[in-house]
Amino acid sequence: MPAGLPSFNLIYDGWVNPARPATDPPSVTALACQVYIHSRADIDQVSDSVDEWIPPIYLRTRLVDFHPHKGDVVQVNYLLNDYYVVKWSQNIHMGFPNEYVMSLIQQCNAAGVTPRA
Repeated sequence: MPAGLPSFNLIYDGWVNPARPATDPPSVTALACQVYIHSRADIDQVSDSVDEWIPPIYLRTRLVDFHPHKGDVVQVNYLLNDYYVVKWSQNIHMGFPNEYVMSLIQQCNAAGVTPRA
């Protein structure tokens, strides 16, 4: 069975670095995305192995849309008022019909500062 694309069931707004939600309007708005959090078992890490365990949060975006890069800030579902700073982005399943972009993101505040206060 061929693999399908992720279900892009959420929307996000993005601020291209150095723009920030606290001071600037979004650089892009209402783009489709999916947010995915891996379980600890997938990454062989336990919550008490570090002082502050931060689970990897992935933002999946469509290949044909703008996608964020390191240092950019995104807001998924503006009703939640949650912001994330992008740590890296990479095309996934390159060369296959289910290719998309995945970005590792971390919670931040509207100024792009982590950890979120």
